[in-house]
Amino acid sequence: MEWTMSWKVTIAGWGVSASLVVQAFAAALPLSDSFEFQSNGSAPIASNGWGMAGSAQAWVTNNSDQTVALLNWAFGTGVGYPMSDVTHTQILEVSGSVSNLFGTTGEQNLWFDFMLAPQAWTGAAPPALSASALCAFYVTPDGDLGLARASEPGLPASNLWTILPGVGIATDAWSRITVQWVGGVDTAFFSVRINGGSPVSHVSGWSAPDETSSRNGPWFPCPNAAARLTPASFNLTGRSHFDDWRLSNVQPSMDPALIPTAVITPVTDPEGGGISPGPLVEVPAGGAPQFAIQALPYHHITALFTNRVPVVHDFMTDRTGRFNFVWASVPVGWHTLEADFAPDRTPIGTSIPWLLHYYPGVEDFDAAALSDTDGDTVPAWVEYLVGTDPDDPESVFQIAGQGVEGGSNYLIWISRDEADLPPFIIQRKTSLASPSWQEVGTQPRSTHLVTNLWFDTNSVPGSYYRIEVQYP
Repeated sequence: MEWTMSWKVTIAGWGVSASLVVQAFAAALPLSDSFEFQSNGSAPIASNGWGMAGSAQAWVTNNSDQTVALLNWAFGTGVGYPMSDVTHTQILEVSGSVSNLFGTTGEQNLWFDFMLAPQAWTGAAPPALSASALCAFYVTPDGDLGLARASEPGLPASNLWTILPGVGIATDAWSRITVQWVGGVDTAFFSVRINGGSPVSHVSGWSAPDETSSRNGPWFPCPNAAARLTPASFNLTGRSHFDDWRLSNVQPSMDPALIPTAVITPVTDPEGGGISPGPLVEVPAGGAPQFAIQALPYHHITALFTNRVPVVHDFMTDRTGRFNFVWASVPVGWHTLEADFAPDRTPIGTSIPWLLHYYPGVEDFDAAALSDTDGDTVPAWVEYLVGTDPDDPESVFQIAGQGVEGGSNYLIWISRDEADLPPFIIQRKTSLASPSWQEVGTQPRSTHLVTNLWFDTNSVPGSYYRIEVQYP
């Protein structure tokens, strides 16, 4: 069989993949591959029959966007996967050509069943049809199915491409494709189903393989069938995402999974720590998956949320860098598990990761926080609070610019800060003789070098300003 578009699939007899070096074998049905038990980034396993015409043309991936889309497809259609008894956290990404040389089976009734998210064929003409192809398809940008067939049974010289409209296979969207191949003495037929529906019919098809006098049906004569070819290989060419490949002599079940599924997405700040397992966890609804929340060195956990609802635990009293959490009775659907982290600090409030950034290898953090290595008379703990560089004597905390625009006074200062520090506080008074300052605004911190620009939208003539920082 052959799929073709910007991606192409081929189920063919011997000879279509002569350039592949993988050794084909006699198939013992059923054959299948979920790609769940291979490492991320690896090529499909040769011992399962896979081979590529060149290097890095297909690889296993846990791309969360695609696996989420695959789960959405299952929930949205109510149709089960070809392999419903496995988790669906990994897929095969194809950018080139990959084949499964399963070998001859001796069977005259075969079912090819798989998940596919293809790129549409955009060529001016249909793709070329190989001399050993027994089934071939491609998808148009409109979601129609291009299908290769013989015009009449047993006439290989009359191979045609026919467009089956209204099939609805969207570009880069998942569909379940199920192809039935039926062999005979002089010819062979195939039919195709999309997402568990009835076989797709067309005026050029037959009502049944043994009713070739009756047209307008779902059975199409295989191209090249008169050469007495039987299926022996399965090939994808082009760009697509692929999963749950299964070959059997028994009609596949389209029933949905018996156990509803809950899908959990861990959300963390990678600079503070992480959650394992991830990045996407699929579990039976009502189950109790366990997660390990792990802070990076010199960080600790400050909060944990399930679907933005705080988990009941006193992380302030129980200061820890690791927390094992069991989410009991997870309901069906999509969920998030989110962890917040913060850096460990010295007794006067200086971030230890910040100190290690500027003083690598330091062991006495209290002494480092009190040091003044750049000689500007400002200790490191103050430079941390105000967002200046403790190694640069010219890096000072000061108002670098001021003016009036649109009737509002504005201030400019430069600071690189830890995002978990409190915001800058802007204070104002209209007379230097006044003993008190009035708070008139705040400016959030940033984790990168920024020019802070703050406008006093309620400006008062003759104002004086100062910027204050506070301990976290």
